Amino acid sequence: MEIRSINGQDGIAVFSQGELKMIVQISLNQQEDRIERMYLIVNPDKLAHLQKINGGNRSQTGEVARL
Repeated sequence: MEIRSINGQDGIAVFSQGELKMIVQISLNQQEDRIERMYLIVNPDKLAHLQKINGGNRSQTGEVARL
């Protein structure tokens, strides 16, 4: 797992054997100090697109492209 910038927000990129397996983003409600939304991206088509953009493996910049 690595913390990455995903669509301009912090998120977690989950890798297994060098391949991107999941993207996790959590939106917090600052006023109520709780999680407002949680996004898990596991769609193989979207992940394959991101994997291709990042050269088939982990990005060296810590940036994950827009979904």
